[in-house]
Amino acid sequence: MTIPSGKIPKAQPSDCPTLIIDEAYQVWLCYEDSKVEVKMTPLCKALYLLFWQNPQGIILYELHTYESELLEIYKHLSPHHSYWLMQANINRLVNRYNNSIHEKLSRIKQVFLKLLPADQAKYFYIVGKRRDVKKIVFCSLPPGTFI
Repeated sequence: MTIPSGKIPKAQPSDCPTLIIDEAYQVWLCYEDSKVEVKMTPLCKALYLLFWQNPQGIILYELHTYESELLEIYKHLSPHHSYWLMQANINRLVNRYNNSIHEKLSRIKQVFLKLLPADQAKYFYIVGKRRDVKKIVFCSLPPGTFI
């Protein structure tokens, strides 16, 4: 599995930190003189990495089509050794009749809002209007880009 990692393009405001995803799938906000890890649960992080891999965005109604890709990411992050349990978590996440996806999107947003002012955080969490494409605003690195 190749998770794109690297820096977000410099199109964001200059006072924003740079987002980096390393080879260990850790998410970092990097400033000139320091860096802060963006800590998420494995399922939230798997969802975030899925959106990172798909900079064009994803319509939530179609999230089920990404189920195998999401499971593959989650297998690398999950502390569970039970494939069945991992599959059940992903099934709940992609089931459009379940609220799990909205809970995870809200948790991801809250993580960034705790670390950054709202005017900066909006560039890093997953956004989009209802029934429209959702994406990470400044996530346009080509797949396979590593720092």
